[in-house]
Amino acid sequence: MTGARPWEGHRAWVTGGKRGLGLAFARAFAERGAAVHITARDPASPTVLAALAQLRELGAVAACAHALDLADSGSVAALGDALRDAPPRILVHSAHAFAAHTPIVGLKPEQLEESLRSNVVGAYGVLRAAARLMRRRGTGRLLVVGSLASQVGGVGQAVYIAEKAALGGLALAFASEFGRDGVSCNVVHPGIVDTENVRERVPEQVRAAFAQLTRTGRLLTADEVVDQALHLVEPEQAVPNGQALLLDDGATAALRAQLLPAVSAGPGRDEP
Repeated sequence: MTGARPWEGHRAWVTGGKRGLGLAFARAFAERGAAVHITARDPASPTVLAALAQLRELGAVAACAHALDLADSGSVAALGDALRDAPPRILVHSAHAFAAHTPIVGLKPEQLEESLRSNVVGAYGVLRAAARLMRRRGTGRLLVVGSLASQVGGVGQAVYIAEKAALGGLALAFASEFGRDGVSCNVVHPGIVDTENVRERVPEQVRAAFAQLTRTGRLLTADEVVDQALHLVEPEQAVPNGQALLLDDGATAALRAQLLPAVSAGPGRDEP
């Protein structure tokens, strides 16, 4: 986006911004001239340093990394201090600690409790800190990265589905309580996206089966998800609030078409 810097003067935060969807959002913000802050468990790791260099090359006014471990309440509180020092106009919550896929019969309640404490309670702490700062300034954009799984289900994913469904509910709560103060909160639910994390965690046969359901016959890229979701965080324009954006390239509709019997009044005839 050479020469186009419409978000210069704005500060954008992305949790989990060192790779995948988080980095894709951070890149888009950098290209638009924003000052970009990302989080990672280890902000000094080579992966994070490479991400920051990439953001600077793309035109970010500033690119910084901050420590965040969602499972550590002290880390979440410390990030709240960092947010106060550099108040966000935009915050995308993409960080997530993934649990192993486990069928419900093998999933102990304490395992679910531990994951919810990290990925829901920790996320709530981050979103709450950002929303309060945004309300004081009278404007702000929050976007939560959810998942198609929270909308359609899945086998062996009880923890992940519960976490992402809870985050969607939190987005609605934040939208309701902060919307009148100029702060929007929305959620994007992507299907299986072609990212490094997905390639590491999701078996190839599962990725291939999902891709066959899509309109294009392939997985969406992280940049495609960001391109379609970016309007939800536009800093200077009116944006939706409390909305959920489902991005699956037609996979859900195709799946329903396979599962539901066709109903027809006749062999291909149009109604008069």
